[in-house]
Amino acid sequence: MAQSTLHPLSTKLAPLPDHVPADLVYDFDFIGDRLFAKDAPAGLARLAAEAPPVFYTRANGGHWVIAAPKLMEEVSRSDHLFDSARSDIPNSVHPQRLIPTNLDRPANLPFRMLLLRRLGPKAVKDLEERVRVEARQRIAGLRASGKCELVADFAAPLPATVFMEQAGMPLERRAEFQGLIHATLQETDREKRDAVTARIIVGGNGHWRDVGVARVNLSPASATTR
Repeated sequence: MAQSTLHPLSTKLAPLPDHVPADLVYDFDFIGDRLFAKDAPAGLARLAAEAPPVFYTRANGGHWVIAAPKLMEEVSRSDHLFDSARSDIPNSVHPQRLIPTNLDRPANLPFRMLLLRRLGPKAVKDLEERVRVEARQRIAGLRASGKCELVADFAAPLPATVFMEQAGMPLERRAEFQGLIHATLQETDREKRDAVTARIIVGGNGHWRDVGVARVNLSPASATTR
């Protein structure tokens, strides 16, 4: 059995299924593994060097992990073998169904086309000057204090602002949504993380419901293109 990178007091390990070979076991916790405690890039490099290209971890209820980039690409293109219906770890009694994340081809194609109009290479290239303007404004706002916390004060708000503009979301709620996303990424307790995710979905649905009411007189075609 391969070695473990888990903190001995932080992760409960599930029983090893009988069909899993011992030489493919590498106990890794994608939520709070100690590999990431001090230097996340170095931890990922160590994971790539030590773990098998495909391995099984007993953390978070037990699941398979694909660590090799080429294999990841192969899996993502093999809809007939690997579907996208579930992406929750650990398994949930009531799994979330996100569109288009949990849809396979061809069901996800209409949604992907809509996203490409906003997030495709050309659309992102067109955002470059807007991103630079936002970055300059943030730097100017931080200059007076002579110091900043890079992630919290600059790196995290910058993409959040640009994305919310692209999605037509109200920027006055930026701090609220950004706080919810941060809580989702940082929370290690599954039930608490699900509760935060539910708040994000409810908040987002409320916003898009308001947008739909505002566009009630638009034709279906123009509503989807805008």
